[in-house]
Amino acid sequence: MLKIDETVVPLLKDFEAYTSFLEENHVQLTSKENWIPPKILYELNGKMSIYVTPRPTPRTPQKSYVLLNLMFYLATEGKLFDKVKKKGALYLEPTDRLNAYRTLTPTERYFFLLETFWRDIDWRYLDIDHLYREDPLVKIRFLFYLLFPDEKLKKELRKKARFKEWIPPNDYDINFVIFTLYLFRLFDLLIDENMREELFFFKYYIPIEGIKLSPLGEKILPVMIKERDMFHWNIPWRRLTYGEMNPIPGSPLPYEREGKEEITYTEEPFFLPFVNLFEEGELTKTLPRITERIEFVDGVYIFKVSLLPKKEVWRRIKVSSDHTLSDLAVAIIDAYRFDHEHLYSFFMDGEKWSPYKFTSPDEKEGPHADRIKIGELNLRKRQKILFLYDYSRGWTFEVELESIDKDKPKPDRPKIIEKHGRSPEQYPRWW
Repeated sequence: MLKIDETVVPLLKDFEAYTSFLEENHVQLTSKENWIPPKILYELNGKMSIYVTPRPTPRTPQKSYVLLNLMFYLATEGKLFDKVKKKGALYLEPTDRLNAYRTLTPTERYFFLLETFWRDIDWRYLDIDHLYREDPLVKIRFLFYLLFPDEKLKKELRKKARFKEWIPPNDYDINFVIFTLYLFRLFDLLIDENMREELFFFKYYIPIEGIKLSPLGEKILPVMIKERDMFHWNIPWRRLTYGEMNPIPGSPLPYEREGKEEITYTEEPFFLPFVNLFEEGELTKTLPRITERIEFVDGVYIFKVSLLPKKEVWRRIKVSSDHTLSDLAVAIIDAYRFDHEHLYSFFMDGEKWSPYKFTSPDEKEGPHADRIKIGELNLRKRQKILFLYDYSRGWTFEVELESIDKDKPKPDRPKIIEKHGRSPEQYPRWW
């Protein structure tokens, strides 16, 4: 039988030190990213035992502290802390769930944190650089196939997948996820300290030379792969990839449901298939799930669409909550008197080429703009979206939500209600 305590998984000890510090200090978050301020992180880093970020300064941002960044999202996505607004600033305040978490057994606390990581956290937020790399879930599952060879895989792949053998990742894009699995003690790692010195320009990078299954990982990971497939259980990934508003972890993906009778799925407790790995009574409960459902917001939406970079030319467009993002795209293109011969994307976080996007219906990669209604987007007033039209010429527009009116009648089709400035020539001569 397995045993989990702070000795086996030091993350439990460090997470308690982390949450106790936040509880005692009522931390005010940074104004831009809503992270913990660098000076506080610098102090917290010295209190950690499992991993101390090397050579930080009092100005090192949260994303560069691999362990502290993970614990921030474990605390907030696990709803142990809330971001509370006071006098125009955001503070981290403990919830009643923090005390409830502390009443759990070490094993139950471990699986609560593991569930939060596996189910609720967008893994891209754990990237040191926050770069928009290839999907980390895809690469990690391939790594799992190396560790746990499937009979359907090719023979040459199985030859590389021997247990208890060091496997060089050869892919630095996912080191941040591999290191997170190490923090949960599912992997053992070889760290190349010489490489760390060579990469002086990237001093917070974790140079992983090789990985192998840990004793804990040998028992837990096979169950996770079989019973808790990451693509079915990670909510941010399902929302990002398929545009699902309120996916039920563990339920079939949209393409798996096509052509089949609608079935109501009920989520089962994450820890359930792991119970038999432990002594009786060691793993019996967790904290109640707090599901933040995205509700449909009905009404009339007013967007100000400004041509970047100067924003001197703009159009004000009125749409219904029932219109799709594709309808809005057509309205924007028409408002600037462009033709409809090119692809486009809406980047919901305002960052060009970020993964948080909806694409034109003709693109292979989704989620697609014609599959999501404006009222389903959970938009907030003054939120700024980036609209990119014609990838080769790169026409970019800032799409700012100015208002939502729930009382006025909704328009049958998007309407241009105000214009400022002349539309540019879509194909200038210098092209």
